Amino acid sequence: MAITTLPQLAFSTNAGEAMDYYHSLLGGELIVTRMGDVFPQATRPDLVARSVLRNSRGIAFEACDDCMTGGKSGNQGESRTSITLAGRAEDEAYLMAFFAALSTEGEVICEYGAQPWGDNFGAVTDKYGNTWNINCTPTGETS
Repeated sequence: MAITTLPQLAFSTNAGEAMDYYHSLLGGELIVTRMGDVFPQATRPDLVARSVLRNSRGIAFEACDDCMTGGKSGNQGESRTSITLAGRAEDEAYLMAFFAALSTEGEVICEYGAQPWGDNFGAVTDKYGNTWNINCTPTGETS
């Protein structure tokens, strides 16, 4: 049982372009979910809500465009720290407890639950301003 940490790069509007570039350099598999897939009311459905790049050498990271607001606010371009804890089904109770603990003094950005990319996901900004993304893959693979 291992919980992995996935760094997340936040972009204002060019995460897709950047991830295509990184993919061309690093190879591997690139999965992209657009804002319009997650937030039907998004003002910019073309922006990246979540992208993950993984390769056979163990390199794995995420990137997004202004994903914490669903494209609804004017904070594009602001920098923020975001950490993703990605686990498997057997890690879910532990990760949900962590999410719940952070939520008591933080702000839930996305309620934990099933997402269009097939995983269970939730996001919370803790009392110190750091955003924690909790992602569990029900199939046993970390996402």
